[in-house]
Amino acid sequence: MDKLNKTTIEIYRDCLRLAKYIGSKNGQTKNIILNVRKQFKTNMYEDDPEKIESFRKAAVRGLSNAYLYESMILAKEQGQTKIPESEDNEIDPEYEELKRYESQLDKPEGDKK
Repeated sequence: MDKLNKTTIEIYRDCLRLAKYIGSKNGQTKNIILNVRKQFKTNMYEDDPEKIESFRKAAVRGLSNAYLYESMILAKEQGQTKIPESEDNEIDPEYEELKRYESQLDKPEGDKK
């Protein structure tokens, strides 16, 4: 099933699964799940189709970015250094953004800009 054709309930469940996974890695499972639930409940009564679609796209984009980031971490741990490329053989812009974020995480606290 295409990511954007998922129902809101399916996206919500995917977000909760991802929250549990990420939380299990850093010990913040409860807080992350509460944040996911809060975001969905805040927008539960939205009736503007354009806003709903933008919320859905943002959730799917967030899931995709998290999966991409996790795959980069796993590849790094396994010693693989292949850079993800888009269909036209250009480096994926999301990959570049995640690399910048990762480099910020690697810096000591006083060096972050």
